Formats: sequence, C-alpha cells, structure tokens
Amino acid sequence: MVLDLTIEEIKDLAEFSGLTIDPKSIPSDDEMEEIVCIANCPKEGLENEDGEIEHFNYVMYLEQCPEEGCIPLGKPKEKSIKA
Repeated sequence: MVLDLTIEEIKDLAEFSGLTIDPKSIPSDDEMEEIVCIANCPKEGLENEDGEIEHFNYVMYLEQCPEEGCIPLGKPKEKSIKA
C-alpha cells in the first residue's frame, strides 16, 4: 500500500491534530504541491546508523526522488537485530 499526500495535505493533518506550524517554516506554493509517499515498511526492515535492522509500521519518501531512500515514521515496532 502506498498513500500519496501533498505537503499541503500533511500540513492540514498536522494542524487538525493540534500541532501549531510556524508560518515562517511553510514552503512555497510550488513546494506545497510536492508529493510525499507513505508506504508499509519493507519486510526486511531498515538499517539504522548502528548497522541494526529496525522494523516500522510505515516509511515515507519523496515521489520525485525515491532514490534518496525512505525515512521511517514513528518508533521501531520491535527490538532491533544486528544486520
């Protein structure tokens, strides 16, 4: 499953959740239309900076540059294991 959201939609979700966003940090109108893809974490997990494999519910990546890799969302689901 992949869910595509614009930065504008993510901002709306954050504000609806009660977060306050500093107006100075809001991107330009063009940048607000960039697509963020939210997907299930790969079954093999993600390697962290310590070389450990971690599993998450979801990851995100930018649609226009998926080659840069994904970013985990939230805390790891289970204890990490060495890669």
